[in-house]
Amino acid sequence: MKYQNVTFGANTSIAHILYDIVPTEDRFTKETIPSLALAMASIFPVYNEDGSYNFDNYNWSYKQQAVINPVALANEREDRMKRNKVMGKTFFSWEIISGLNLKTEFSTAWNSYRREIYRPSTLPTSVNKVPPSNPEGTLRIKDYLSWTWENTLSYNTRINNIHDISAVLGQSMQRESIEGSRITANGFPNDLVTTLNASTVATN
Repeated sequence: MKYQNVTFGANTSIAHILYDIVPTEDRFTKETIPSLALAMASIFPVYNEDGSYNFDNYNWSYKQQAVINPVALANEREDRMKRNKVMGKTFFSWEIISGLNLKTEFSTAWNSYRREIYRPSTLPTSVNKVPPSNPEGTLRIKDYLSWTWENTLSYNTRINNIHDISAVLGQSMQRESIEGSRITANGFPNDLVTTLNASTVATN
């Protein structure tokens, strides 16, 4: 927006995103759907005759205890994340006199997420090869905030249509901060309440 010799404006972007995550790739763990589907022996069916998940792959001849039924993992494991994003910028420009301009600009970005993972007792582990197992939950929280403030004073003029004079004086400030936490716990009494307040032992 411009008013006489003053120009100002602002813009803002806000996003709230919900994720329902299925483990398809992760370089820190072997429990991913594609790797498990490739490693599971094809002689074992996905379901038992009674409709329950088949976990016999845990006892096959090569003793690959990390190879869990990939369908069971995809359906039973909970992994949800909430992400909030806010980005904004505002600026103000003032032509003080002809050729002399003052401009100030402030921008900020905030990114926050909360991720909750729950591995229920219906999935086996290397300790409990036949469910029920000891359920485990993980909570990850991260906040990122940054802002930048820039000010410039510029002067442009021409003398006798021959000489051009330009000068710029600038100042900038910037700050960035990241805060995060992660906790893993087990000892859930059941699979009804999957948030960490229902756990009894913090393991990490």
